[in-house]
This record gives sequence, C-alpha cells and structure tokens, in this order.
Amino acid sequence: MAICFYWADKGVGGVPVEYSILINNICRDVKVKLFANKDGFLLNHIKDKSLIDIYFIEDITIKDLSNLIYPEDVLVITTFHEFIYRCEIDCRILFWNVFPTTLISINKLSFFFNRRACQKMFDVMFDKSGIVFMDRTGVENAKINQISIRKKIPYFPVIVEDMPCKYTPSILLEKLLRIVYVGRAINWKVFPMLKIIKDIEKTEFVNKIQITIITDNKINFKHLLGYDSDLKIIFVENLTRSELNSYLLHNCDLYIGMGTSCLDAAKMGIPSVLADYSYSPFPDNYRYTWLYNTNGYCLADLAEKKQISPYDFYLRDLLDDIFIKGISLSTYSEKSYLYVKSKHSIENVRTLFIDYCQNTHLKTSDLQDNTPLRRKEWWLILKGLQKMFSK
Repeated sequence: MAICFYWADKGVGGVPVEYSILINNICRDVKVKLFANKDGFLLNHIKDKSLIDIYFIEDITIKDLSNLIYPEDVLVITTFHEFIYRCEIDCRILFWNVFPTTLISINKLSFFFNRRACQKMFDVMFDKSGIVFMDRTGVENAKINQISIRKKIPYFPVIVEDMPCKYTPSILLEKLLRIVYVGRAINWKVFPMLKIIKDIEKTEFVNKIQITIITDNKINFKHLLGYDSDLKIIFVENLTRSELNSYLLHNCDLYIGMGTSCLDAAKMGIPSVLADYSYSPFPDNYRYTWLYNTNGYCLADLAEKKQISPYDFYLRDLLDDIFIKGISLSTYSEKSYLYVKSKHSIENVRTLFIDYCQNTHLKTSDLQDNTPLRRKEWWLILKGLQKMFSK
C-alpha cells in the first residue's frame, strides 16, 4: 500500500501545510506518492524528497495517473475535484473533510439531481470507513444542511509539529498588552477582527493594548475592515511559517484568532483564545472561548450558530482579569500548550492517520456508483451556473 497525495495548487494554504507535515512524518514508515507542481509550496516543503515517489503534475496525463496509483493504494482527497476529474483511477479513497462547506456544496448540488442519492453516497463513505472529519465544524455544517450522519464521527484533526513551550509574559505587560490576530484579507476573516476591536473599545483599556494583524494584503484588509479605531494597530504582511513562529514568540502576549494560526500560537505556549468566523458582523452578545476548552477539535464555529457553553466569556471579562485582578497569563499559557500537544501533535496523531488509510475500503467505483454527480458534464454545467448567479 502507498498513501497518495494529489495537490494541484501552487500557493500556500492550510491543506498543503498539513500535507507537508504529514508526508515528512510518515514517509519513513509507509510508501508515499506525491503528485504536485514542480515549483509549488507543497513540494518545496518536503524535507527529504528521496524518501517519496514524486510526480510532477505538469508532466503526466490522466492515463499516466491511473497507471501510477494502484488498486491497493489510498488516495487522500479533501475536495471532490480529484474524484470528478480523475475517475479513471482504480484505488481506495480516504476523504478528509477539511473544508466545512464541502459536504454542504455537494448536498446543495443534489437539488438538481436526487437528494436521496446524495445521502446514500455519504452513507457508503461512512460504511466503508472512507471519510474522516477535521473538526466538529464540518460535522455541524453537514447536519445543518440536512446531511444525516448515522455513525460515530471519525476525526483526524489539524496537525502541528512539536515545539518546546518557550512563552514568557512580557515584563511590560502592565503597560501594554500585545494581542496578535492572523487572517487573510477576506470578509469572513475580517469580521472577527472587527468584533475584537469594537469589544476592546468598550473597555477602559484602549491605551494599554496593541493589536498586530498579520495578513496577506494589508490594503485589502483595511478596506474590508472599513473602520477607524483609536487603538494602536500594526499590520504585518506575508510572513513565512518560520517568520510567523518567530514573530508570535517575540511579539505576542495574547493570541486571538481562528484556525491553524491559533494552534501555531498555542503550540509555543502563547495563551490562545478562539474567535469564530462570520460572513457578516458578529452578534453584540458574542462570547469567546479558550482554545483548550473547545471540543471536537473545533478551530472556529459560525458565530451566528455558535452554541454557548459554560466556558465562554466576554472579552471585557478577560481584560479585567489581566489588568484589574492581575491574573498572570502564565495560567493560560500551560493549558494552551498542553492542549495542542495532546490533541494535535504530529507525534500523537500520525499513527491515527496511517490506521485510517489502512482501514478504508472505499473505492472510486463506490463513489461513481452512488454520487449524484455521475458525469463530468454535469459538474461543468453546475460550475457555469454558479458563476452566472454569483455575478
């Protein structure tokens, strides 16, 4: 058995980061085949290329691909793009539901076909142990959109490489609390930052807080933010992963954010608060959560649909604890670090991933027989309709 990874995009992103960590840590134990771009981010982050079989997407055809992936191999996919366009491959499949809306979009497409056929496809995926979820958010979004999940949820969480806990609170903390947020310049990652700013402005600590926003395009981020604040706000653009780690370690007392960047902070022991995502302004009564108090490996919920838990808190209350009650951030530091180490450390979850690959019995033919998208032509028609209605 070989574990096969196919990734056509060249740029940086959460999936190629996860793939690179996985490949670097399992390639000594199992055979790995990687299909990627010659100059893409993923290939450039493989540490020892001699340990894996590498095939350049630019140099192979669909026929070549079907000859290189064998029936006993496992193809790891995160969207249905690979399946729709590579349907000639006869192999086993492990679908890693990374993107919360993947199942939703497929289910909505089934409106044009047969909703029961769509449900049957996912039943088959579960019955044959061919699907795993990154976090609870994907599961909840599937349920909200009428996809019934009748089995125990198999999770394979976001993974991080181990780092020693190096965080120490700033000696200037009583004068200036340095909060960092990481997010691309897209609306659903800007609205959380807008909420954080407005929540801080409602307190008496405005002059004691500095916010750093690390993003891919500060001009676009400012435009989407569309808000002038009296807070001290610094923008930093386009850091590499090593630069991000270094920046967080030396310039962050408290991290507030979502996704993998929240894990990047917590893995070094930086106190990490989870902020959710939204495509519109956050509710006024929105509450935050410490990363270590989440469940189902959650790295962000849709803010409007978030279910309040006893562990949730208002940002004002946390700032009161820091500035008025004098509670040390070291209290939260150790909990953040230990949570990531136990739940997301590659050393603790790498064998889980190999087990999932060994145990999947889902074949490409199973998806072809049960999918409501039986022909590539239907997919192309629907993509055209999506573009038409999005204008």
